[in-house]
Amino acid sequence: MNLVEGDYVAGVGISTGEYLGIETLSQSRYLKVKELTFELIHYLPIEKVSDLRKLPSKATVTKYIKKLETQKPIEVGEIEGSRYRFFKEKLLKGNLKGTLEVFHDLNIFKKEKKLSVSEKKLFNTILEKLTCEFSHVLGLEKEKAEEVILNIGQAA
Repeated sequence: MNLVEGDYVAGVGISTGEYLGIETLSQSRYLKVKELTFELIHYLPIEKVSDLRKLPSKATVTKYIKKLETQKPIEVGEIEGSRYRFFKEKLLKGNLKGTLEVFHDLNIFKKEKKLSVSEKKLFNTILEKLTCEFSHVLGLEKEKAEEVILNIGQAA
């Protein structure tokens, strides 16, 4: 991935951030990212660049949301073993599509009151992360962005 200073990114432990470039500290090179939510600076080892992804465009987010209008779980027939473990592994890939698919399924199971305690925590973590990203990408207040996210998979 080619990052340019000023690119908006998300990643493991970073909800929404601005890429500030590469910095050398103690003879090691790091990716410098300013997290926008808490205004923190993160230094990630250069080999962890794969843990970051550029924030998608508004058109991409809208397209993914549109594809997730179904009220049926996406992954229900493909899970072997723990559903929670399956979802966690899918999230580790770090892409928006996978994150939205996991959220979609958890949102449906939540409506049916079929979430474990771990899945409820995962649901809330994803909701918080997506709310930050969507508010930035879609130009919405956080409350409105959360409303958009909570409607994923809940169409009438």
